[in-house]
Amino acid sequence: MRISFVSAIALSIVLSASNAQAADDAAPISAILQTSDVQVAPDGSSVQMVHSELRADNDAGAMRLTQVMVGFNSALQDLQIVEAYTLKPDGTKIPIDAGAVYVRLPPDENNQGMVTDLRVKVIVFPQIAAGDTAVYTAKFVNSTPIFPGVFTFGRTFSSSAPPREARDTITAPKSMNLLAETHDLEFKTEDRGQNVVYSWRYSALHPQAAKAVAVSPIDQLPRYFVSNFKDYAELGRAYNTLAGAKIVVTPKVAALADKLTAGETDAREQTRKIYEWITTHVRYLGIELGQGTIVPHNVDDILTYGYGDCKDHDVLMRALLKAKGIASQSVLLNSSNAYTLTKVPTFVQLDHVITFVPELKLYLDSSTATTPFGVIPYSEYGKPAIFVSAEGAMLGTTAVLPLGVASEHTTNVMHLSATGVLTGTTTTTAEGPSQILLRLIGLAIQAAGSEKMAAAELGAHGYKGATGKLRAGPPMVPGRSYTVAGDFTAYGWAEWLTGRKVSFMPIGLRVLGITGDGPMGPIASIDSNETSPTPCFSVHQSEDDSLEIPPNARFAAVPKDARVTTDNLQFTAHWTLSNNTLSVHRDFTSKIDQPLCTGTARRQMARALAEIAISYLGQIRIVPATDAPAVVSQNATPLFGPNPVGGHEEIAFNDAVAAAKLADTDWAVHQISSLMASNQTDAPDHTYSMHLAQGLSYLQNSQPTEAVAELSEAIRLNPDAGSTPYSARASAYSLLGKNRLAVDDLDAALKSAPDDLHLRQTHADLLIQLRDYDGAAADYNVIVRANPNDPALILKRASVRYRADKFDEAAADYRRATKLGASEEEVQPGLCNALARTDQFAQAVNRCSSTLERDGVSGSGLESRGYAYFRLGKYTEALVDFETAAKAFPQNARYLYERGVAKIKAGNVTDGRRDIGAATKLVPDIARRMPEKMAF
Repeated sequence: MRISFVSAIALSIVLSASNAQAADDAAPISAILQTSDVQVAPDGSSVQMVHSELRADNDAGAMRLTQVMVGFNSALQDLQIVEAYTLKPDGTKIPIDAGAVYVRLPPDENNQGMVTDLRVKVIVFPQIAAGDTAVYTAKFVNSTPIFPGVFTFGRTFSSSAPPREARDTITAPKSMNLLAETHDLEFKTEDRGQNVVYSWRYSALHPQAAKAVAVSPIDQLPRYFVSNFKDYAELGRAYNTLAGAKIVVTPKVAALADKLTAGETDAREQTRKIYEWITTHVRYLGIELGQGTIVPHNVDDILTYGYGDCKDHDVLMRALLKAKGIASQSVLLNSSNAYTLTKVPTFVQLDHVITFVPELKLYLDSSTATTPFGVIPYSEYGKPAIFVSAEGAMLGTTAVLPLGVASEHTTNVMHLSATGVLTGTTTTTAEGPSQILLRLIGLAIQAAGSEKMAAAELGAHGYKGATGKLRAGPPMVPGRSYTVAGDFTAYGWAEWLTGRKVSFMPIGLRVLGITGDGPMGPIASIDSNETSPTPCFSVHQSEDDSLEIPPNARFAAVPKDARVTTDNLQFTAHWTLSNNTLSVHRDFTSKIDQPLCTGTARRQMARALAEIAISYLGQIRIVPATDAPAVVSQNATPLFGPNPVGGHEEIAFNDAVAAAKLADTDWAVHQISSLMASNQTDAPDHTYSMHLAQGLSYLQNSQPTEAVAELSEAIRLNPDAGSTPYSARASAYSLLGKNRLAVDDLDAALKSAPDDLHLRQTHADLLIQLRDYDGAAADYNVIVRANPNDPALILKRASVRYRADKFDEAAADYRRATKLGASEEEVQPGLCNALARTDQFAQAVNRCSSTLERDGVSGSGLESRGYAYFRLGKYTEALVDFETAAKAFPQNARYLYERGVAKIKAGNVTDGRRDIGAATKLVPDIARRMPEKMAF
């Protein structure tokens, strides 16, 4: 379904760079240097020289660097390996053998099923070992641009496997008026006669772990793009000059259109019949030959062969519609998770083409055979797109998915036998875009077989030794909805009937996700950032699960109902128990009029999804129908001191305590809730114990709000009961993010248990979060007095003292930790930072230099040494350190500010003021945060 819209010249650098990055992801390889120099001619043709140096950091890296692949389009480019050799650490160069470069297809699973001109040249490096560097220079000649006079180019840099240094240049005629877009890179331009030279530099000394995001990471990576398209309308018109000519009503097309719509005059019905014929008779096949990377094939050829890529599906659709007098447009968009386009017009984010019928306000994507008429895949709604026709082109947005189109419902009816055999029937029905995936599952059932596919699904759900069969209707037969059903049998569930097993409602032979997971983002959040944009859709999901157990067993507790509501969603879970059948009905409805959840909506969604996820943690417990309390309670002992309750209530209370000890918190909550509901006595000790036990159970069950309520009541009833209720409520407040209230409770707990070092440590940690470093240091004084020879604790106190600006005391602690056996790796970085803030600047320079030499470049080490140099009046040396730190961490306001002050001290007032201004934009009060000696 993808279309290669990246220009051939851009493709070369993307593939050659990604080759090194892919290797680095799989084995320790460092991209030491990458350069690219592109010379552009007025007609858009170009020559690119790429130089790459890849170092093997160990034997695994050397094995990967034995062969390095450089990608290119063999129909549009000529690739020459100008030079390649293995570079030894002593400077020895071992050139590659003359026959050590050969051409092959890309080893890319995504290219399976594609006919393509994409190729790679494989360079075999001789005698490469750990520590060696593979060096090559490649020349790409693109002599025939797809769009005459047009040049587009783009490059991104991985955050997890970036080159240590990259230098790119593009030299183009001034008359081309290239537009450039740059993010997080050094960029400059230079006039050279009739040309303009565009230059970028990127340096990444500290690779960062790739951050999982819900939308395309391209918007967050260092990157640049150039183009001489003036706007996206011009880009669309350029595409139409090549693709529009293919939309021809040939005699073959006219005859087929008449045949498909015979007797039908309604435009929508005519469109439906044409669409459904194409989806079932023209298979999708990626075809990237020559200009086929962007130009569709002739419609008669598409009909003859019965296959084509997305561009071919679009032109055939438009030609058949044209034959019936129905106007249409080609829509260029992104088919995955990119919701923005580059600011300068490029094809970088445009990888797909679908069809739009304006008079019907209808989008058609026939390249996905399982997409029903009238809808498109979720990922194509609300996308920026270029609408193209013979009348012109314009930048617009595809429609947002309206409420009432997409729905999913799952019914799961299960029975657990007395011998521990779980059987059931699961049925899932979907409408709208949701049935695209369900129909693909239907195809998978056809391909793998009913029983094999069911076994795979049951295995994925964790069922061992389970068998089943899946049933699905014909996936390609059009219909308003689609259903997949299955029967299953799973063994080994006898333990569920003993009372010793707590778990969740079984999910049966489910083939789609759980209710609430997906439409507004994943329940298992892809990241912890509540402001991260996430694709959102209006969908209705529901499910009905039921589990029947044998007559000699009973359900010990029913999970509690749940209700989650925001401006954009509503989720409910309702549990019912009827005789020996436990059922839950879950219902989720989302409604949103934009493609992404951002800002307030995203924050609400993230918190709502977390609540929905918690609702799925409600556990069920099955116990024998007789003597159930004795089974659990026979070895139970009171957890909360003497219990004034007697008889059956005492057994039930101890049963709850035992369940809490075993982390069976749902059962504990159920037992104590029942006791509190039936309690007829006003005995304070009794009631206090109940509320305390209930509060602790809620806390263990990750229900902090309920825990605070119960523990507060326990404290009201017995404010002098000791540290337990206060420390427990502190934990609940901490889970709710109310750290100040948590600290107040820990203060009360420490009055009762001043020697409890665990409480003291927790108290200190919360004060650190509240930036009360003086208070945290006081706590660590108590902790260290009790453990005077523990270097780890002394190092922690040193860190807190440093944050509290007690630099001399921090330095003393670091030195004391060394005497007690702490390693230099543990001590040196902190001692470097502390000494730099005392008057021991020369010692600080020595310590920081040793740390940097041993551990490599670090921002804090450079900044501390730079500050020490600054205090010594060595402004040039200070500037070098601040410069390096600021380049490695360009968003660190402190480093930028210090670099600015050092520049001013060194005489460069203009640049210094610029740095201070940039730092102030990042952190408005940065000047107030700086030490007095750095004030400006």
